[in-house]
Amino acid sequence: MDAELKPLGRSLWQSVDFSAADRAAFARGDALSVLLGKLVVTGTTMTVRADFARAALPPAEGWIHDEWLAVMAALFSPGRLVPIAEPLVRYRQHGGNQIGAGRSDVATLTARGLAGGRRERVRAQLAKWMALRARVPGSVASDKLTQLDARIAHLRVRAELAGGLVPRVRTVLGEWRGGGYATGARGNWSALQDLLG
Repeated sequence: MDAELKPLGRSLWQSVDFSAADRAAFARGDALSVLLGKLVVTGTTMTVRADFARAALPPAEGWIHDEWLAVMAALFSPGRLVPIAEPLVRYRQHGGNQIGAGRSDVATLTARGLAGGRRERVRAQLAKWMALRARVPGSVASDKLTQLDARIAHLRVRAELAGGLVPRVRTVLGEWRGGGYATGARGNWSALQDLLG
């Protein structure tokens, strides 16, 4: 909703690019694969058990509580994160939102890539995920640790992309072919931003 509570013509799920494939991954208990590429859970729309929140909080450096709780639940919870399709809140977007729901369409993602600062954003993401990894004990399922470590490795490559066009294209294509953009970023859009930035 806008500041006057008029519908903006898109849902929160559309704003965070929470696709049907993402919802299917959540349904089969594989929320982590989605959350490693894009953090689609927002605090105003989530409910967690109090005992889980006490055990998981506070978040590591650079994390917002909602995304932190979602990733921790995906890592540790024996159950599943369950998305509810029915809209239960009116998520008001106005000039004073602390974060808000931006757009994830082609034009917005391309503009973000052209705006500069890509390397700083990727380095901040790398630091954030490394802070999370430092808090994850070895008792987490090995397949989940492998996924988490692959996300961090992909961010390391992206954070150190060479400035020249040819090395940049070579590195981005290598990561794209290896699946890094598909499993640890926003797919082709992240690859495009890396090529542009």
